[in-house]
Amino acid sequence: MFCRQCGAELDEGKSFCTKCGAPVAKQVETSAAAQPSPPQGPPPATTVPPPPVPPSALTTGPPLKKTRRTMTIVIVAVVAVILIIGGVVTAIVLLSGSSGPSATLDKFFTAAQTKDVNAAMKLVDMSYFAGDQSLEKIFRENIFADIPKGVTFSGLEYETTIKGDKAGVQVVKGTATYNDGGTKKTVKLSKSSSDTKFDFVKKNGEWLMSPSTFGTMFAAQYKQAAEDIFNKDIDPKVNELGDAFKEVNTFITSQPIPSGAAIQAKVDAIQPKLDAYKTEAGKAKEQYQKIVDLNGSGLDVYQEYAKAGIGFIDTSTALFDEAMDLEKYVAQTKVNADAGQQVDKAAYEQHVNDVSQKISDLQTKMEDYQSKMSAAEAKIQ
Repeated sequence: MFCRQCGAELDEGKSFCTKCGAPVAKQVETSAAAQPSPPQGPPPATTVPPPPVPPSALTTGPPLKKTRRTMTIVIVAVVAVILIIGGVVTAIVLLSGSSGPSATLDKFFTAAQTKDVNAAMKLVDMSYFAGDQSLEKIFRENIFADIPKGVTFSGLEYETTIKGDKAGVQVVKGTATYNDGGTKKTVKLSKSSSDTKFDFVKKNGEWLMSPSTFGTMFAAQYKQAAEDIFNKDIDPKVNELGDAFKEVNTFITSQPIPSGAAIQAKVDAIQPKLDAYKTEAGKAKEQYQKIVDLNGSGLDVYQEYAKAGIGFIDTSTALFDEAMDLEKYVAQTKVNADAGQQVDKAAYEQHVNDVSQKISDLQTKMEDYQSKMSAAEAKIQ
């Protein structure tokens, strides 16, 4: 028989591949009746514990796709010349004599032409931010970030739908004129886009623009923040962890047989690396949770992505914890053997096999979450 992990020939009677450490119990199944009876009594105290974890489950790191792109928040696109914020297309409609939500929209448009953020913020329902300064910061920094100078709207009309203290305003027609590299361009606006709509709420008798209209702007920023953490901080730490686990497994099977104290020292050296990984993983998870907690239109796919991201982080953390606990178990077993204590080899190998299977299952679960993230990201793009 040959190892399914590395292809090396398996030694009869061995519980692990002597080359890569993969458990043999999951590769070759035999009935209990066909197996020879285990020898009576414990093994000698000098028995060397086999490698505790299949290296492949620990050295590859989380299979998270690296996405290094700048999420530019385009408010007035050169093609459509309509407000685009994080993928949500909106339009400012200028209509003289308007009232209600449209009056607020007119003021917002005036502020947009001069990029007067402070004036715009006075038209916004600030309760949406609920004390979250990060949300407000994103809104302030991106609301007028890419509006071209001199853009004007004319002949614009819109439909307003009011239901109690909530309203929606949607563009139905009009034109927008702007300067594109010295060339004057005019683009027709219409109701053809389902996203050309603003949300409004009535507070204390005043119609205010709801930031929920721009939900995907916030989601895009949090998503990018999580990706940056993975690319800059988590990936290097995952590689360090993988190398550390691989080094310990190689050390356990080295000759002459290492002492339990030496194995324990190697295992202890992994803990700071694991703690560093957890710290950075927690930061990424926090960004994903912010997406899940957002409210507004167009957020379904972002939140689908974020929930899968949280599952991915939780599962990868559980995988490393299982691996760490198993390394400690191996080290302590060898320490006990060195002290002359007898080791129940059958119980030992059963425990190692069980935990190795857990690690394999967790890795499969990680890959499933990664697939869900990729599928959701494809919809976002």
